[in-house]
Amino acid sequence: MSGLILILSVFFFFANCFGESLIYRVERIRPSKDRPVFSNQRVEGEDCSALVFPFFFGRFVPDLQRAYDHAMEKAPPGTKSLADGEVYTKGFFLPPLFFIRCVTVTGSPSME
Repeated sequence: MSGLILILSVFFFFANCFGESLIYRVERIRPSKDRPVFSNQRVEGEDCSALVFPFFFGRFVPDLQRAYDHAMEKAPPGTKSLADGEVYTKGFFLPPLFFIRCVTVTGSPSME
């Protein structure tokens, strides 16, 4: 019985180490009139920050603008903005030593 409790404890511990949550969904990243979608292929950009106790690398909080810029870099030439965008966070947490947070922007390339 104690072996089962140990296995379940380890399982639930690691199940809580990964996560993803939708922050908000937007129709357009850059407000303007309705824009035609340039390509049906969605692009994704993300920005991450990492903390390995007691040090952190780069920034402590991921930057939404950098994630948007990374998505625009992956878009086809001629893309001006993203349509039907989503912004969400991803994370990996292994207490108390390891913590990674990412913010991700996805959307369809738009011509205007």
